[in-house]
Amino acid sequence: MEGLEKIKKAIEKKDKKMKCGDFEWEVNYFDVDGKIKVDLFSDIAEKIVFKCIKYLTYDDQSNKRKISINQMRKFYNEILNYQIQINSISYKEKKLQKFRELLPLIKMEKAKANIAYQKKNMNTNFKRFIDKNIDYIVEGYDKDLEKSLEKFTIFVSLFEAVIAYAKGVINEN
Repeated sequence: MEGLEKIKKAIEKKDKKMKCGDFEWEVNYFDVDGKIKVDLFSDIAEKIVFKCIKYLTYDDQSNKRKISINQMRKFYNEILNYQIQINSISYKEKKLQKFRELLPLIKMEKAKANIAYQKKNMNTNFKRFIDKNIDYIVEGYDKDLEKSLEKFTIFVSLFEAVIAYAKGVINEN
């Protein structure tokens, strides 16, 4: 039984990783002290754009999949809209309740990303960026909803930084 648990944890850890060429990032917003990583909104966000989102896999090239800054903004605006709804509430318990109500819609962003990917409006690595971050946010929400809300808030800022780095790098379409 113990061996099975180790295998399960190894698979979970691997599933959190976003690998693009020579860049590999384990989706985790916190350092060992539980603080937001100092380089999350700078170096990491920049690498996500230049080494992942801009990078087209063989599948992307052969299937003519691409990503535009407008498509990226569309996803960012939807995520930002959820944050605005949550932040419009001042009481902590009500804010957590609103976040819990929005979680299915937040998770649905993965399905929307899949549709865009199938329509060839999104490349593989941007889809991974959406999928991995949303999985990270909702992980353990049933045990610690407050932590999931904190991760969601950080994701919105990370996404904003990614959009900022992508401006001028990713084609306008």
